[in-house]
Amino acid sequence: MRYLPIAVAALTLAATAPCHADTAAHADTAAHADTPRPTRASAGEVDGQFRDPDTYDLAIAHFTDTQYLSQCAASAATSGQRDRCQQIYDGISQWIVNNADSRKIAYTSHTGDIIDSYNSWNPLAARAEFPHASQAQQILDDAGMPNGVLPGNHDNRRGKDPSLYNQHFGPQRYRQASDNATQPYYDGPWKDGDNTNHVDTFTAGGADFAVINLGYGVTDAAVQWANREIEKRPHHNVIIATHAYLKPGPAPSGEGAALSDDGHILRDRVVDPHRNVFLVLSGHEHGVGRNVRTDAGSPGHQVVELVADYQDYTAGDDGKGHAGFLRLLQLDVRRGELTVDTYSPSLNSFRSRDYDTKPGRHYDGTEDEFTVPVHLITS
Repeated sequence: MRYLPIAVAALTLAATAPCHADTAAHADTAAHADTPRPTRASAGEVDGQFRDPDTYDLAIAHFTDTQYLSQCAASAATSGQRDRCQQIYDGISQWIVNNADSRKIAYTSHTGDIIDSYNSWNPLAARAEFPHASQAQQILDDAGMPNGVLPGNHDNRRGKDPSLYNQHFGPQRYRQASDNATQPYYDGPWKDGDNTNHVDTFTAGGADFAVINLGYGVTDAAVQWANREIEKRPHHNVIIATHAYLKPGPAPSGEGAALSDDGHILRDRVVDPHRNVFLVLSGHEHGVGRNVRTDAGSPGHQVVELVADYQDYTAGDDGKGHAGFLRLLQLDVRRGELTVDTYSPSLNSFRSRDYDTKPGRHYDGTEDEFTVPVHLITS
């Protein structure tokens, strides 16, 4: 893999490469704390591994749209198929737990469509699916890992009914999980008994973070609530976690992503007005996309917007929708870098593009492995 040095001012979207454990570049990191890390010589040079944990301060795990795994675990034709789908979903959470210490995972975000069958009125199927999703997410709770789960359109009847979601992922669950976690993180729901929108906070890497979780079908009331919660935390680095913010980007790298269902209201009224919002995570749309906006609402306000949804990727014998990819967002607070890597524990693969069967779409690897600059507030 060929590298060349650049100046910090030259950092652009997808320009820098993670300083991975097997690269010679890592050898000088400690000795040259202010020396910029290397960049790939071309967009196609992707190394297919996580960043060296010695070169970053904390990580955030993100996965989304596990609906087909929950559906399969509840209703596939054979017990073998049902067990395998549960194993894949459980395996995502278990991988995060197993790697939390070595990879400095401080928080995990699931951005909705936990199940499949509550997009339309099918409560019988939905009731069968939710326990399987709950079992997989409970692995994180039991390990004491800060995490948030918000409802997508398949979980809340397109924003009309969060009742089943709240039965399994309501405030009481997360109050208890937070009390038992490595650090208390659950700051409460927007309404008593309704976890559709809620706030999580955590401290890691010498910085404070707040995650504003906003379920599908963002309303004016939800926007007003989110703005109040952000205003309460002016010294937190704010992440907006929501279901339907971006569409997949048209470029082989996933760049140039347009806004999805809730994207317009959130960008205009929540993201752009607050200069401490630096990151948006989302799912819903099948594929991946990203934007790095350097003047979001005001000059110099940088926001990284991401969608990463692998629900339609075909995983060979495991079937369509069962690829089990997650993302690890590795943050170097001191240098202001965010490195994203994508991995499937069930497939033991970093190459999500090999499983994307959408006609006419040709990702090149940089859509799922890249480094971008971020602006962070330190404690």
